[in-house]
Order: sequence, then C-alpha cells, then structure tokens
Amino acid sequence: MSISNKIFGSAKSIWGKGGFLKGTGTVSSTSSKAFSVGLETPASAKNFILNSPNKYNDNENNTNPEELLCASHTACLAITFSSILGKHKYEATHIEADAKCTMEITPSGFVVTNMDLTLNATIPNIGNEKFQELALIAKDACPISKLMNGNVKVSLKSTLNN
Repeated sequence: MSISNKIFGSAKSIWGKGGFLKGTGTVSSTSSKAFSVGLETPASAKNFILNSPNKYNDNENNTNPEELLCASHTACLAITFSSILGKHKYEATHIEADAKCTMEITPSGFVVTNMDLTLNATIPNIGNEKFQELALIAKDACPISKLMNGNVKVSLKSTLNN
C-alpha cells in the first residue's frame, strides 16, 4: 500500500455572537464528516473513530490526529480572537476560523510542517487595519499557536466581512 508524501487534515470553528464569556460555537471537520459538535455539547456526547492517514479516505465518518489538531487550533483561535476583541471593546457577530495542516513524511517519520489558518469575521465598528492587527495578536496569543511555535510554520489569512 502506497502513501503520499504529504497528508492533509482540515477543520473549521465558528464562534457566534456573545463575546468571549457568553458566546457559543461549533467545531467541524472539513476533510471528513467525522464530527460536528457544538462547543456547548458535553464531550461525552460524541466518540470519534480514529484512522491512520493512509486509511483516511476509506470512511468519511472517521478522523485522524491531523484533523483533530486542526479542530483544536480553529476552536482556540476563534475563542482567543473573541477574547482579544473584547479587551479592545469590540464584539464580533460572527467569527469563522479554518485550518489546513500539512504533514510530510521525512526520513525520521511523520512531521507536521505547516498550519495554514484563515479567519473571517463580522465585527461592527472596526476598520480593516485594526481588524488585521487584532487577528495577528490573536494568532500569536492562541495557546495552540504557541505550542507549535518553532516547530510548525503557522500562517494566517484574515478577512473582515463587514
């Protein structure tokens, strides 16, 4: 059985109106249909079937570690961004974070090399320059981004949808 030298996983998180403390959202995989659980749903409400990357496309209801990493990163980024906005007296009506990670096969084994993030938001009364500034602050403040610092290239493309 052959496996590609690059493996991709992706996920999306949406954080709704309500700010950091009262907001709610969802996390879903975008590279499979393995999960779509509201952030307010107890963790015990959904079990995941894990597969290795070479079996990734065999069952669209299964997931793998790369996809879970993307889901963690998007949820963390969306919530961190909501918090940063609140500290600057802004509140988004919609935040959507997407992630696509690249895992490569190297002589030493599997390595996650890139995490490409996109952040789209609707925020009343904010200009694009301030939005871009706060988006970068959120990316750098996000605990999952910090975890990857120095090990994985993390990029961010952010769009204000006002």
